[in-house]
Amino acid sequence: MNYEFAKICEASASYNERSDCVVKAISITCEMGYDKVHAMVKSKGRKNRCGVKLVTKIAIFAELTYNYGFDLITFVPKRQGKRQFSQYTMATIGKAFPKGRYLISVRGHMAAMVDGEILDWTAGRRHRVITLTEVIKRD
Repeated sequence: MNYEFAKICEASASYNERSDCVVKAISITCEMGYDKVHAMVKSKGRKNRCGVKLVTKIAIFAELTYNYGFDLITFVPKRQGKRQFSQYTMATIGKAFPKGRYLISVRGHMAAMVDGEILDWTAGRRHRVITLTEVIKRD
């Protein structure tokens, strides 16, 4: 387990949290403290120990863009010649995108990827990637 992810998990445990994958992923990808991200996500409507709905994710992404200086580019990563849906899994996405900071959405879950390394319990698994959101810090 990556040290950075382990540290975030400890912070999560101190809140007695679960279903906080969005908080963990944003904290790692944006290099923001778990406490700060937890408070920000809570202000957008997330209840403790509950997941995040799509409308809440949109509000969180807007907050990161307008108040924290991040550019977020969301897309469906497709392999050459493949149609419609991503053909990548958590085991293969890192090789295709070896540089940069990304939020990865799979069904019912979000994870962080930094420079091709998945920082999450889903690393190396066959969960199908739905969307990839590149996180770029503005200067």
